[in-house]
Amino acid sequence: MATDPAQVDALSEMLAVSPETASLLLRRTGGCIQDAVNLWTGQASLPEISALPGTEEAVCRLEKAARSGEKVLVYSDFDADGISSAVILKEALELVGIHDVDVFFPCRFRDGYGFHAKLIDGFYNEGVSLIITADCGITGWDACEKAKRLGIDVIITDHHRTGPTLPEALAIINPHLPSWEEFGLQDLTGAGGAYLLARAFLDEKGLADKIPPDWGTDMLTLSIAGDGHPVTGLNRTWIKQGLNLLEHTCRPGILALLCISGVFKFGQDLELPASRLDEPAGLGDWDEGVLGKLVETRDLEFERDVMYAVVPRINAAARLSHAWDAFDLLCENDLHKAFERARELDKLNRERRKIELAMLEECYERIAGIATGYRPDECREGVTHEGYPRYSICELGTSWHEGVVGIAASKVRDRYWRPCALIAGEGPVLKGSVRGIPGLNVHQALSECGELLLNYGGHAAAGGFSVHSENVQAFADKFEGVVKRLLGDRLIEAVLHLDDLLSVEDCSEEKLMPLVSLEPFGTGNPRPALGITGGKITGARLIGKGQDHLELTIAGNHNQVRLIWFGAGHKVSQVCFPGVCDLAFTPNRNTYLGQERVSLFVEDVRLPWGMLGSNYLSLARYISDSGPAIVYTWSSDAAASIWVGLRRLGAEAGLHLSGQEGALAHNARLVLEKNHGTVVSTAPWELVSGNPGREIRLLVVHPPVSGESLSSLMELLMSRGIKSTFLDRYVNDSITWLLARYPSKEYVEQVWKFLIGRPGNGKITVWEAGPLYTHGVVELEGAAYEQQLVLLESCLSIMMELDMISSDVINRIPMFVLHMPKGQVSLSGSPLYVKGRRIRKAAGQFMERFEGGIKHGGKHRKTNNVEY
Repeated sequence: MATDPAQVDALSEMLAVSPETASLLLRRTGGCIQDAVNLWTGQASLPEISALPGTEEAVCRLEKAARSGEKVLVYSDFDADGISSAVILKEALELVGIHDVDVFFPCRFRDGYGFHAKLIDGFYNEGVSLIITADCGITGWDACEKAKRLGIDVIITDHHRTGPTLPEALAIINPHLPSWEEFGLQDLTGAGGAYLLARAFLDEKGLADKIPPDWGTDMLTLSIAGDGHPVTGLNRTWIKQGLNLLEHTCRPGILALLCISGVFKFGQDLELPASRLDEPAGLGDWDEGVLGKLVETRDLEFERDVMYAVVPRINAAARLSHAWDAFDLLCENDLHKAFERARELDKLNRERRKIELAMLEECYERIAGIATGYRPDECREGVTHEGYPRYSICELGTSWHEGVVGIAASKVRDRYWRPCALIAGEGPVLKGSVRGIPGLNVHQALSECGELLLNYGGHAAAGGFSVHSENVQAFADKFEGVVKRLLGDRLIEAVLHLDDLLSVEDCSEEKLMPLVSLEPFGTGNPRPALGITGGKITGARLIGKGQDHLELTIAGNHNQVRLIWFGAGHKVSQVCFPGVCDLAFTPNRNTYLGQERVSLFVEDVRLPWGMLGSNYLSLARYISDSGPAIVYTWSSDAAASIWVGLRRLGAEAGLHLSGQEGALAHNARLVLEKNHGTVVSTAPWELVSGNPGREIRLLVVHPPVSGESLSSLMELLMSRGIKSTFLDRYVNDSITWLLARYPSKEYVEQVWKFLIGRPGNGKITVWEAGPLYTHGVVELEGAAYEQQLVLLESCLSIMMELDMISSDVINRIPMFVLHMPKGQVSLSGSPLYVKGRRIRKAAGQFMERFEGGIKHGGKHRKTNNVEY
């Protein structure tokens, strides 16, 4: 959204921040200055806790338990949110004098998620008279009913969505209750609800002034990170306090976790001096100066240090062992034992990563059989297009670990951008986990599959379920249909929203450090995403132990900037060969030897849109505002270029390539349904068959170059409702694309001559072999940048087949290495060249037949509705 310059100036002066930072704050808060101030300061006040529905009844019952010396049970979920909730409640109850407090976590593998009726008898036999649930219970109807029959009162603290009815509990504290709506606390975690109950009880007992004002915020920070909840409003206030509390922690378990995870450095070998390990010692037993010499701390970052370092180790406990391992660590008062427990969690987390990688490899291998999509035969022009044609992914692994399927489902979802359900186990009852994409409510999808499931739960973005093994296939089919319907009117695409476009010169410490100061980042306040367009690549190298990461150097008019793209080492040639790119990146705080710097991390890279599609900007005048249109070209390369050109003009355009069906054609069909939508397609007959039901304008930009495409296109032209226009002005452009994708001998020779003429003893960096450096040397008449790029790619591929050139990494720099042939080389030894020669030879006659059919009505059909 655009910002009001006057508001930007006012906020900039009020907060003493740069105009760029003020503008970003206003965009993130919808232009509200007060909300922008709150986002910057991270200040939000607690509501009147005693006024929160359910709180008064819960506090009265807790007071009774304190007076009577009752046995109280905290029944909590087993993830980081639930474990943090349990720590908060146990500490609060003990502070007010309730010492007979037990904590219970259901076993992920034996019990599963939720408040279970089957466990109530055991609690009754142990003398429990009051149960407080944490991060669960809102769907525990049977458990509450059984507890009531046995005389056990239940207080529910939960933040999950309510079911069709509420359980029969003594009190329910849940921000999604209708009675809570006015308080605006819908973003509370489970620990947030538990904390509000704890504070209400402490206030009632007159202890609020006797505990630190930031008490419990360290646990709240862990819970918000664990559940990925918004980092705005009250959560933001808690995180800012909690990060400071974690950094200066008095909990041995937290200190041990921060050290073992590498966030803090502790001693030379991560060991305490042996002389101090002979007897139990909490942090209070250590002189601050002595401890300060042992521990090298630093300012904590919410995402890097809490979300990605501490929380995974806490969650590893319940994933592979039991939540008790993490709970005991957080409650541990002895520093030596805390380090032992932290090392065990770290070991579990490493094992979890191994299991996860093995699961992902197996899952990707299975999906590959579906995701390879259409493979063109030798008679059809174009290239193979990969993608996943189904609307959802549902896979079962009998050897998969049910404690890890949730994480794996997230990774699979991100890779294919499809809602993903992964199911683990080989018994009669299997456990599954679902991760969704924007536009799909996972809980709703599972509820519509409910008749096939034993139980299910979750929220909009994620969920879990149990299913009988014989119902897995039926569930997969039902889930696919439900997802397809729920996503019916939404585009299926991952969108990266940029906060601003910068020049290379703007990417300075002075400009970017204030943006980093918008921490903490997370849901609701993501790390600023910035863009550079048309950046010239002047350097690249692979970094990391396994050379898995890519460092790029992008040059501006007067200086250059370095960026790191984690996990993109395998993309080095694809990224660098074009020589120029658009890229999105985020600024990140980097502290080294006490010095703070800004590091730039790449989020994504694409071809430079400003240099693409320029040949097709005039197409806009052929596209009517009165209805949808399809632009046809035989070339997938040209289709992408035309699509970018239309998008640059602001047109609502979709892209459809031959063989794309199902979900792969979803966006194109959706665009076509709109009155002014335009789809660029290499196979429009796959999008429109028979009577389309409405008039569609078909613009033939490049005539077909194969017999099958010619036949399919001519048949489509005869369809009712199709009004066609052949734009013969682009015939020469079609020939240029043909020569670029299937080059003749002269172009292969030109490229080879260019390569051997470059300095470097037969070695040339990947980006210096691209179109920016071949201009004036390799000439394809009338070729645009993208056509020149395709020509070079095709020639290099032919040379690689002939062993004239290979790609290599030398001193971490991606290079092409030339291999001088000893004699003449026959291009017939290249399958790509032979295929291209055959296609070029046949293309001319098919283009002539198409033009003849247009002008003369065709051999067997009339095309009177075609304009030319």
